Order: sequence, then structure tokens, then C-alpha cells
Amino acid sequence: MVTVKDKECIGCGRCIQVCPTGAITIIRGKARINSLFCLYCFRCTSV
Repeated sequence: MVTVKDKECIGCGRCIQVCPTGAITIIRGKARINSLFCLYCFRCTSV
């Protein structure tokens, strides 16, 4: 499972841009991943 480290996430949205399924949204200034759409490609972890 891919999770967001709240202390490290600054809500910049770069992870949203690289997600091929649109599984990531920003809620209250932090990225949130919808596991129903996540392919576990880990592209979001590289930004």
C-alpha cells in the first residue's frame, strides 16, 4: 500500500501530475491516495 508521509508532504501536487490513474487528490493541504484507483506503480514516490 502506498501511503503519504504527512510530515513530508507540502501539498505541491507534483504527485498528482505523475499519477497515471488520477488516484491522488489534495485534501486539507496534503496528498491523499484512493487505493481503489492506485496501480502501485510508485511514480508518486519519485517526486
